[in-house]
Amino acid sequence: MNRLSGILLTHGDANHLGGAALLLEDFPRIRLVDNPTPDHSAAHKRLQRLFREHRIKPDNLTAGETFRLSRNVTGHVLFPPRNFSSPIADDQAYVIRLLVAPATSILFMSDSGVKTEERLLAHRLDLRSDIIVKGQNHSGESGSDAFLHAVQSRLIIATSRDFPGHERVSEAWIANLQKRDIKLFRQDETGAVILRFRQNSWEAQSYFTGEIFRSPSQ
Repeated sequence: MNRLSGILLTHGDANHLGGAALLLEDFPRIRLVDNPTPDHSAAHKRLQRLFREHRIKPDNLTAGETFRLSRNVTGHVLFPPRNFSSPIADDQAYVIRLLVAPATSILFMSDSGVKTEERLLAHRLDLRSDIIVKGQNHSGESGSDAFLHAVQSRLIIATSRDFPGHERVSEAWIANLQKRDIKLFRQDETGAVILRFRQNSWEAQSYFTGEIFRSPSQ
């Protein structure tokens, strides 16, 4: 990696932020967005101490705030709200909707689960997004029918691994996506996924297999 615009720390899980310190050594002046929700993560506390020592001032954004990544890309923080707390790191993870001008949207869910989905639905937010990027919640439950109906995505990029069990996408959930005509890129099969955006279209490409999924307008 020789270019990086910024780092987004979604929540206190060491699997998600454990490499941030090394990235900051190579890219000390990049923009940093950090989830300010209190947690018990030792890895997160070490990072925050590093920020203070090196006078790094992250943007501590909460629901309702926005940030601009470039002239054409704007991030809208949907969750967590200010002063939110939860004993489980997954349940306080960032949910961010990226708008890529002129008309593409991506919903980054991190490891959020059904509890977060229900909170978002209760607030009647505009969740419609072409692409969902998601991990797996500790409960093993995410991507509910009600949530999928509200988002109306065409593609889901989801992490999946065999152990522990809740980290693997279930066959029942995969079948549900097929019924809804939602394409799934599961990352135990695709590896990294490259997203490319054009004026009126987008495409996703699997790093492992080379498979390309294109937006309906193409």
